[in-house]
Amino acid sequence: MLHALKSLLADLSGQAGPRFGPRDQRVAAAVLLTHLVGVDGEVNAVEKTRLLELLKDRFALDDAGAQALVRQALASERESIDFEEFTALLSRTLDERGRRDLVDMMWDMARADGKVTEFEESAIWRVARQLGVLDPGAFAAQAMRKPEG
Repeated sequence: MLHALKSLLADLSGQAGPRFGPRDQRVAAAVLLTHLVGVDGEVNAVEKTRLLELLKDRFALDDAGAQALVRQALASERESIDFEEFTALLSRTLDERGRRDLVDMMWDMARADGKVTEFEESAIWRVARQLGVLDPGAFAAQAMRKPEG
């Protein structure tokens, strides 16, 4: 997994963009999404592209802004012990709809390469539980959905 994340960071290096603070909810959300990209040990071009698309759409960023957000997210994740600091920040700053939207983004990210691995599903389950939006029935339905493609 470390190799996959290094690959993602290398692809994004050298790009200018805005700076994001450590308590920025966009960074917290991006940490969860970037972790999901590499949790199965593989990072491919489709996943990288989808990650940037999701961040640009959700946070109204341009290409440079989305790339800067990913760089900050990767740096923040390296400095953290677990996701609790990120999910706690998101729980405080997002309403229930926003937290559910984030979990939906994670499912979208997991499906980007055409398959959802057990590692991805487990990571989404943990985050959804920490965000307080784990609805077992809806979660099971999401997990059973076929990837679009």
